[in-house]
Amino acid sequence: MKTLAALILLLFPLCSIMASPDDNIESTLTNKYEHSILILRHPVDSDSQRYSASGDLLSGGKEGSWTVDAAIEINEIHLTPGKLVIDGKRRVYGFDYRQNRLLPVKVKDKDKPKVTLEISLDSPLPTAEQFCQ
Repeated sequence: MKTLAALILLLFPLCSIMASPDDNIESTLTNKYEHSILILRHPVDSDSQRYSASGDLLSGGKEGSWTVDAAIEINEIHLTPGKLVIDGKRRVYGFDYRQNRLLPVKVKDKDKPKVTLEISLDSPLPTAEQFCQ
């Protein structure tokens, strides 16, 4: 399973951010992507998923339905020297027969399933400039 492409598409716009060496990349990422929707190419039905730096699923379950497991609303991003952790809540889609299309199912925020994605990094990313290289 390759989610690296989705991760690159999610974080690619960060390269346009000009940051000084003193800026905290973790808060920059959280501020930039908080409440954004991440769509996984290969959705997994687990609430905790671990990926290698190349995007391979290391642990987390089996592939699930994209209407239930693919969309994740990002709440926070944590960065440590060896990993990137994305905390969010699932966004579920259902078919609306009146409009003849898929729409997000209205669910109270507290009832949305939580999910954590942990992505291993090959090397630490101390600045936004290094992240964009």
